[in-house]
Amino acid sequence: MKNWTFTLFFTCLSGILWSQDILVPRVQNSLVTKMTATWCSICGSTAWDNYKSLAGSLNTKALVMAGHSSTSSSLYSPTAEKLIQNFEQSLSHPTFFYNTSRMGSSGTTMVNNITTNVNNANKNAPQAQAGLIARLDPGTRELAVQSRVEFFQPQQGEYYYGLYLLEKSVTASQAARSSNETHQNVMRIALHSNTFGELLANGNVAEGTIKGMITTFPLPANFNPANLIVAGIIWKKNGTKFDFVNLNYTSQISTSVTGTMDVALLQGFNVLPNIISDGALVTLDLPAYSGNTALELFDVFGRKVHTVFQGRLQEGEHQFRLDRSAFQAPPGYYLLRLRHGAAQATRQLLFH
Repeated sequence: MKNWTFTLFFTCLSGILWSQDILVPRVQNSLVTKMTATWCSICGSTAWDNYKSLAGSLNTKALVMAGHSSTSSSLYSPTAEKLIQNFEQSLSHPTFFYNTSRMGSSGTTMVNNITTNVNNANKNAPQAQAGLIARLDPGTRELAVQSRVEFFQPQQGEYYYGLYLLEKSVTASQAARSSNETHQNVMRIALHSNTFGELLANGNVAEGTIKGMITTFPLPANFNPANLIVAGIIWKKNGTKFDFVNLNYTSQISTSVTGTMDVALLQGFNVLPNIISDGALVTLDLPAYSGNTALELFDVFGRKVHTVFQGRLQEGEHQFRLDRSAFQAPPGYYLLRLRHGAAQATRQLLFH
């Protein structure tokens, strides 16, 4: 059976209602790729340790991934093969790439060069970036990814946005090591039929342009959602190639805070600030009375961590204080859900 991916796009210059609570970090991240294979003995020696070092030290500024582009590797991925074919040409395993540029096969100098490139890029103002959140329906195993791509500077060209699934940890053989090794951040599959994703813009792109998208994908039964990374990469087409622009990724996939969003309820439901250090003010403008209103905070795994309010509320404006000290929330993303009668709406928050 063929799996189908469904994507809806929305465009505006100042924001769209459904994606207002998706945070777009104004940061420049990088892509570091190791072209590798399970049969490659050199890949399992110094290059193995180099990869682990990069994955550990750069995880807040780059996506460090393993691309098994050889069809005879037990972890072969057609998506990895197509991505690496887009990079600067290399015929030998292993090869490390920074974005799309070939950096070398192994060694301290190569690791230092990649690290310097990543750190330098991270200091630069980005052209564009994406925010994304992922949710899984445990009954149908439909993965829904909501993305918000924002252009921070005026641009000109043909831009694409691709979504990808990686496995954080895969146990498989590795030549020169053992038959039972842990492979980190293994590229698995693209969520679009085109490896480089869907067209974002073609031509002049104004500063402040926002592209919102909802992509749904039937998650294969052999994928464990707790072991997945969802990555969103912005590409710019350059002839027959695609240049890397920026990326963002998440390993947090919500599985239980679901339901149809009520637009009217969402319009009157605001949290300031939505990036929280100590606390925030929640403002509600309710369209009608309800004897069954609940304002609850969930983590990204759908676990309720705090009840802000539960009871009866009249029509009109109401305010509540969301005090972080009341529930000792660790840093990360959370969902604040408002249920008012049969309607519900959610806002995404970030505690730092």
